[in-house]
Parts: sequence; C-alpha cells; structure tokens
Amino acid sequence: MQDSTVREHLERAWHERANDLVSRLRELRAHSGRESVRLTRRAVRQLRFLLDEFGHHSEEEPSPRLDRELRRLSRALGPARDAAVHETCTRSVARAAKRAHKPKLAAAGLALARRLRDRRRGYTWRVIDATAAALRSGLADRLTTCRWTTPDAPASDYTAATFASSCREIAESGHCLVTEDDIAARHDLRKRARPPLTTIAIFGASAPAASRDAIEALQSLRRHLGDLHDLEETAALLRDFRDVECAAAGSLTDYADVRAGKLESFFDWAETRLATDHAKLLTRTREAWPGWRERLISRNVNNFPLDGSTRECR
Repeated sequence: MQDSTVREHLERAWHERANDLVSRLRELRAHSGRESVRLTRRAVRQLRFLLDEFGHHSEEEPSPRLDRELRRLSRALGPARDAAVHETCTRSVARAAKRAHKPKLAAAGLALARRLRDRRRGYTWRVIDATAAALRSGLADRLTTCRWTTPDAPASDYTAATFASSCREIAESGHCLVTEDDIAARHDLRKRARPPLTTIAIFGASAPAASRDAIEALQSLRRHLGDLHDLEETAALLRDFRDVECAAAGSLTDYADVRAGKLESFFDWAETRLATDHAKLLTRTREAWPGWRERLISRNVNNFPLDGSTRECR
C-alpha cells in the first residue's frame, strides 16, 4: 500500500482502535487486572494522539467532546497503572530479599505489597466507575461513528517527515542522559519519544535497515527511560509511605505477623535495592545512548514507505 493516503490510514487506525477500546471498556469490570488496565490506557492514549494530530479534520467537530471524555478516562487510568507498577516493584524487592536469605524482610515486603495491591484495586474501581459513566453518556457511539475529512496526502510523506523530525529533536535533547542527573529532563525525553512511536504504531511502516534501526533505537530508549521512571516513582512512594505504614503496622491485619522493626528494615532494604537497580540501569542507558543517537540521526531515517501493517509500540 505504498500509495495509500493519510486519510485511509487514519480511518482504518481510528476504526480499529475505537472498536478495541469500546470492547475493553465493556469488559473491564470482569477483566480489571493490571494488563487490562495497561492495554486500555494505551488504547485511550493512541486515540487521543489521533485527535491531537487530526481532530480539526473530523466531521461535525466531535473532537472537543471526545477529547474531554478520553482525558477523563486517562485521569482515572493513570493512577491505576502507576499503582500497579508500585505494587510490582515492591513485590520484586521482597522477592530479592527472599533470595538473599532474609525471610523476615521478605515477609514484611510481601505484606506491604498486599497493601499496595489493595490500593491498586481501589484505583481500578475508579476506572470502572469512569468507564460506566462514559458508556452511559454514549461514548461508544461517538467513537465508532467518527468520520474524518483529512486531505488525501501521501501517508509516506507525512509519516517520514514526522518521524524524522521527532528523531532529530530527541537526538538533540538527549544530552541530559550523559551530562545531567535530571529526573525531570529524562521524563521530558521519555514523553518526546512517545509521539513518533505512536505514529509508527498507527500508520505502520516497511522501512529499510537504517529506518528500522531508528525505530528499534527509539523503542529501546523509551523502554529504558520508562523503567528508570518506574524505579524513581516507586522509591518516592515508599519514602512517602514509610512513616504511615510503620506507625500502622501494629494495628493492621496485613502486618499481623510482621514486627514494626522489620517493616522499618524492609524500607531501608528497599531504598538501597531500588537505588542500586536505578544506578545500574542509568549507567546502561548512558552507555547505550551514543549508539541510539547515531541510529536516530541516520541519513536514511526518513526514507521509508508504508505497507499498511501495524506495529504496536510501548
């Protein structure tokens, strides 16, 4: 489909993702695990990307209302996904304590993970409530009946120019990885990597080696930055939770078999473990950055046609 147009790709991408999201929303009450929440959030994010990029071309101007409704879902899905990450990271640290032959620390960590699991479930119920309200308001019909009036420009021109421009921006701003220890700058770089990957995921690409290398480099960069972000957020959460959880340890059934002192020790262990994992991952990211950057600025990065295939990116 080398001669396909932006409009053809857009209509197909919107139709596929709108139907996927509606299906996930309707099943969310029965399937509300961590993976379901993550995939639903991704579907919402990709639809919002289409509205941001092309919303002014949709018929009958449905984009403002749709955008508000999708943003409302995002606000519910974000905390649920973050809570799942915190639970998973804490459970991973507890298992590391067990492997290190520290059974009492591991027991304290698993008890804390159960507390975080209950917290995640609370956020998930908010997602379910937001989903029910959205479906009652007719969101499903608005999603599946949306039509586009995008000009029939060659999709290959749009995708190549957009992807190449984003790669250059990321290559220029990635110096924060090697020259600074700035969490906010890394988070901004991670957000910059999202639109080009979403473009590739939505429009699909059949690329020569250099362009495929750039796509893979961008995926690796975003994956590393995402893992760093998860470790930073979990470490911050545990610091905030420490005093409250230790004070409540004697009165909560979740901590029935855990002494307050052991819970304190687990927080110390977790802080050290997360800091160590973060330092190792940051070092690997910095070592990999020159290679990623070279692949992002390849002279052939913007020279690829589309074949209509879709490639899901994180």
